[in-house]
Amino acid sequence: MRRFLFIASLFFALNVYAQEPAAYLPDFDFQKLDSTSFKRTDLDSTKNTLIIFFDATCGHCKDAMLKVNKRYGELKNTNIVLISMDVEKSIRLFLKDFGPKFLDNPQINILHDGKYEFIPLFNPKKFPSLYLYSANRKLLVYANNDNKIDEIFNSIKVDQKNSASE
Repeated sequence: MRRFLFIASLFFALNVYAQEPAAYLPDFDFQKLDSTSFKRTDLDSTKNTLIIFFDATCGHCKDAMLKVNKRYGELKNTNIVLISMDVEKSIRLFLKDFGPKFLDNPQINILHDGKYEFIPLFNPKKFPSLYLYSANRKLLVYANNDNKIDEIFNSIKVDQKNSASE
């Protein structure tokens, strides 16, 4: 309950002083589920990066993850980062039910934000928040629900076609 109140107050404060999502991929240092550090510099700098910020109990997050899971094959040339403030057990159960293609997949970076740094760094408006950054780390698409998932995948396709023709 205390964690819920903390998160709710953070989102309330952010909405009162609403800022735009980070226009460029911020420097970050979160923990993988095996407790090792994962930083922005660990991402492949030649690929787009899709970041999905979720809460394991959020219904909209479940819907969004199901949609992204169905289109997993379209993400083969994209860095994928899933991040949550939830504990490992909740993250694993969420992915088992709603994103099984991401769970225990060595191509996916599943991160834990135990220090609650994601919100001030990325300025999400609510759960889920999906960010697609270009290889040069510029924000291409931001979505705070599942209504822009098609736009995210279309941007990935366009960028892959442009890269292939260069």
